[in-house]
Amino acid sequence: MSRIQAEDSIHINASPTEVFSVVANYPQWHQWFGGYHCMWLDPNGLNEGSCVSHRYLVFDRWCLSKFDRRIDRIIKGKRLEESYIAGDLRGKGVWEFTGSDQHCLARYSCDVEAAHWFARWSFRLFGKQSHSFIYRRLLHELKNVCESPA
Repeated sequence: MSRIQAEDSIHINASPTEVFSVVANYPQWHQWFGGYHCMWLDPNGLNEGSCVSHRYLVFDRWCLSKFDRRIDRIIKGKRLEESYIAGDLRGKGVWEFTGSDQHCLARYSCDVEAAHWFARWSFRLFGKQSHSFIYRRLLHELKNVCESPA
């Protein structure tokens, strides 16, 4: 399998707790990052051990990537640790939220292996840029939603 390690981050004018709340609400990601659809696989939502299904669609039609993550550890308002457990990717991912009341550094880092031909091809051809291409845009939209007036 092909493997990448990637880290992407962005400064957001909102508290780490606010940014954490937006990220932790996985089923709503498609509202602010079109094409990215998430669904809880457990009825209780965000808890350690809960699983969430991710689908990244192009033109809301073609699925470029699908995988399931398990939430391994939650430090409310500060950190989410995840494992990629099924689908196109296997490995670990970590969301971190640091800063002050009105300023947050949101960072996502991952260490993943490709388990599907398209992901292997993409990792071999583009390396970590294949992951960062999506996550830089996701972080930009996260910034927009967190900084927009309520």
